[in-house]
Amino acid sequence: MKVLNELRQFYPLDELLRAAEIPRSTFYYHLKALSKPDKYADVKKRIGEIYHENRGRYGYRRVTLSLHREGKQINHKAVQRLMGILSLKAAIKVKRYRSYRGCLLYTSPRIRGFVISAKLLSVVACGYAFHSVIPFMPSSDFLNFFFTR
Repeated sequence: MKVLNELRQFYPLDELLRAAEIPRSTFYYHLKALSKPDKYADVKKRIGEIYHENRGRYGYRRVTLSLHREGKQINHKAVQRLMGILSLKAAIKVKRYRSYRGCLLYTSPRIRGFVISAKLLSVVACGYAFHSVIPFMPSSDFLNFFFTR
């Protein structure tokens, strides 16, 4: 609508409205809406302040609670919409499982007692006790490796 309003100085309004394919009443409705003052201007400013005070960690729910504590009664849906307009989005915590616990102080002793005497003696080992020169595997590539030597 701003573009049409600016082009209005150079072209007739009828031609602009025909090119944009909008009715005249719609044009004037939006023109009137643009001239109205923003009723959420002070709330938008405070939402931005709360968001940046907390380093972007507050989402719309916590921002709404902060506004309620300050005495400003505003619906959470309005806060969510205004935060979307201001492009304010909370940082999401990483919810991925991480098994790393840092450097462990105690490690279990190696009590297995596994000693091999010849090369390739234990290429295939299943569990703790199975060691074989000829592996029992279905892959023919693996068996060919031993029979071609």
